[in-house]
Amino acid sequence: MYPVIFELPDWLPLVGGMPITSFGVFMLFAFLTGGWLIRLELARIGEDPERAWDLVFMGVVGGILGAKGYYILLNYEGVITDPAAQIFSRGGLVWYGGFLLATAFVIWEIRRRKLPLRRTFDAGAPALALGYAVGRVGCFLVGDDWGRPTDSIFGIAFPKGSPPTRVDIIERDFG
Repeated sequence: MYPVIFELPDWLPLVGGMPITSFGVFMLFAFLTGGWLIRLELARIGEDPERAWDLVFMGVVGGILGAKGYYILLNYEGVITDPAAQIFSRGGLVWYGGFLLATAFVIWEIRRRKLPLRRTFDAGAPALALGYAVGRVGCFLVGDDWGRPTDSIFGIAFPKGSPPTRVDIIERDFG
């Protein structure tokens, strides 16, 4: 695990001391690599490749709002007791909520730009898979998504006392 890559210098106004996390860096990398791949695919099918960044922007906005919104729905008791802590916490992003709202935002952008829906979705599918894989590396580095215990030579040891996340159960129930 390598949750914090570095902290911004204290002399920077408003953001001084803010940690730059591996999750955040890998999310940025996921969106950039996904956008690059969508751009290539849009050019390949004869559409304007510059529209890729419009789609990525809408995906980012919808994804973050949806991920946080779904987390709030799942943890509504915490929102009732301390709304600011739940809403503005650094964590609390649920992939499924992000995917659903990002899809709605991207469909809206596709329609607004008058792009062909099915062909644009086909162009974006490999980018979604690549972005998901890159983002999961960030999840792993920050200490999420460990999976089940194993004695395999491919298993990874985590620090003693680290809370486990049962990803196998989450994926079984929701994905």
